[in-house]
Amino acid sequence: MRKVILFGGTFDPIHFGHIEMARRAKEQIGADEVVFVLAKKPRWKLPSADVRLRLNMLRLGIQNINGFSISLFEVDSESEINYTIDTIKHFLESYKTAELYYLVGFDQVAKFPEWKDGNQIAALAHVIAYGRPDYPLDLKIVETYKITLLNGPLLDVSSTAIRELRSLDTPYPVISYIVDQDLYFMKKLHSFINNKRLEHSVSVAKLAYSIAENNGIDPQKAFLAGLLHDIGKDHIHDDAMKAKINEIYFDENEDLPKFAYHQFSGSLIAASEFAVKDPEIIDAIRYHATGKANMSPLGMVIYSADKIEPTRGFDSTLLIKACIENYEKGFIEVLKANRTFLLGKKSAINNPLTNACMKMYTGEAQ
Repeated sequence: MRKVILFGGTFDPIHFGHIEMARRAKEQIGADEVVFVLAKKPRWKLPSADVRLRLNMLRLGIQNINGFSISLFEVDSESEINYTIDTIKHFLESYKTAELYYLVGFDQVAKFPEWKDGNQIAALAHVIAYGRPDYPLDLKIVETYKITLLNGPLLDVSSTAIRELRSLDTPYPVISYIVDQDLYFMKKLHSFINNKRLEHSVSVAKLAYSIAENNGIDPQKAFLAGLLHDIGKDHIHDDAMKAKINEIYFDENEDLPKFAYHQFSGSLIAASEFAVKDPEIIDAIRYHATGKANMSPLGMVIYSADKIEPTRGFDSTLLIKACIENYEKGFIEVLKANRTFLLGKKSAINNPLTNACMKMYTGEAQ
């Protein structure tokens, strides 16, 4: 008998946790298909994005994944509230010969007694549940509704974290759609970065993603770091920010030029305003302008992407190609090119961090 898993949710936006949960459920149940049922008006939450935008992101997130599909039953419904029991009855009519399963996370297991006609849901479809961090399981509920528990690692991924730019754990087409449509965190970014600089930051983020992906470096981290790398550029003249930067950084780097301030203010803003906790991302932002000795792989990617992204106004094709082929060799080529460019402009780039970076990776200081 054909086995079909229904996976309902707001998907605001879809993320890797949803995708992995569906994959593992399909594998463990031996299902033929996982049908994502997008909720138009969920009972317990107010979506941040319109249903059509969420549908577009859902399509982008699961495109080309074999055995995954989307149902528009609830999206097209004119009902004020879409109850799961009605969705299941609809699918029983549509899949008359199929065995139906309904996939939930442990957070929904705890709420299951509040669901409309929960006993009937459990009688018409097999309820299956996958673990989520920080959601303990009520075994009495599991037993009452005969819920089957699935095996797998707890996935610490959330749509909330993506909306707030604490992570970007979702497929690249979804990230790109969020940015291009000005959704979620983009509204907050506009309050920190002017439009022209934001265009540059998006271009850096997209190039950083490509370089990272081709070199086995976390591309989601690269995109996030690239997007935030200039977040402090318009705040370096704020007296409180300058005092904080001087207090934290400039005891050991007193000779740094003023252009370097924004990398430090950026790292502070990323941590305080966007709750970015990953030290590798913070470090990449902190030294993207000057470089330093002992750069991390992500730091090299962000430094390079910032210097050679396509909107810079010069032909960076060969440097981009070099970075995509080998991020470290490409980084060294970018360093050399940047040194030649800045010296040609007679820019004041003789500073401890850049000198240490140049000496380590090119054998020569400024």
